[in-house]
Amino acid sequence: MQVTVVRPSELGRSEAEQWRAFQGSALMMSHPFLSLSLARVWGMAKPSARVAVVEDSGRIEAFIPFEIGDGRIASRLGGGYTAVDGMVTSGAPLNMRSVVRKAGLRGWRFERAPASQKALDPYRYSGPHHCRTVSYADLSGGYDKYLSDLSDGTRKRIARTEAYRRALQRKVGPVSFEWSNPKPEYFDQLFQWKSDQFRNAREAAEDRALMSVLRELAFMDNDDCHGLIGVLSAGEQTAAVTMCLASAEVIALFTLGYNPEFSRFSAGTMQLLDLIRDAAAHGITMVDFGADYTVVENTYKDRFRNATYELTGGAVWASRMEAKARSVYRQVKYRQSNENPD
Repeated sequence: MQVTVVRPSELGRSEAEQWRAFQGSALMMSHPFLSLSLARVWGMAKPSARVAVVEDSGRIEAFIPFEIGDGRIASRLGGGYTAVDGMVTSGAPLNMRSVVRKAGLRGWRFERAPASQKALDPYRYSGPHHCRTVSYADLSGGYDKYLSDLSDGTRKRIARTEAYRRALQRKVGPVSFEWSNPKPEYFDQLFQWKSDQFRNAREAAEDRALMSVLRELAFMDNDDCHGLIGVLSAGEQTAAVTMCLASAEVIALFTLGYNPEFSRFSAGTMQLLDLIRDAAAHGITMVDFGADYTVVENTYKDRFRNATYELTGGAVWASRMEAKARSVYRQVKYRQSNENPD
């Protein structure tokens, strides 16, 4: 086995084709957050961005995007703004400890790797605090099948939202949803609304380098990953905006926001339902709502999902001794945090 570490921009045409071929092998593998296009955008912004190319008998078996940090320890490329990480792979068995060692790394931490990536199973952390259940709209059977999968309570909520839509039309004017609008002012409006509502969004909006990356992602137009800025309008006013990343089969909801003047009309819910309906019409199989990292229940992710998948964290260490020592440290730390919750 041979492992070569390069910057994302250094991958050539044949490597790019192989990456996309791997992505076409399974639904989760085709996720836009696992795309080469996204890795290249982060690579332009982060000097520490790398991709490990894993070959066996001259054949590429896996690509592993990461950021290299202090002490030769790798972590998730894009940090908290990357909703799914792990590998893009043929599915062939891999000795991950050997991969990390041959990549010149001391260790590699993954945080949100799909459970379907079996090569990572021996290295996943145990315990529910390292696992996240992700809600999504499964559209593989079409929009009508999706609606039939929802609970009676959710279908009543959809009917109520349609009543709000009619009320909004009477008060303001025709309500319409535009699947993708590349005008920058809608991107700016979305993050202005989020900044007004959340402190972390306000801090993000003040980070020029980060906003440059997010803007690049929002307006990217590649087959493996392209941005979607959806716009819900009421009359001449913008009622809600959503930013998504999309591949041929998967839409990943990045963030959404609504005009506070229209909050009583459930403009955000209206926009989400329009997005799901139009996604089915465009042949999308999955609308990924993203993982919830809070204890809040009965969010829109709970209400409008009809399927889930699992993400887990873990780490691969080149040294077995270090892997053991870190395992003991995690167990002690977790035990202490449970004994002293305050």
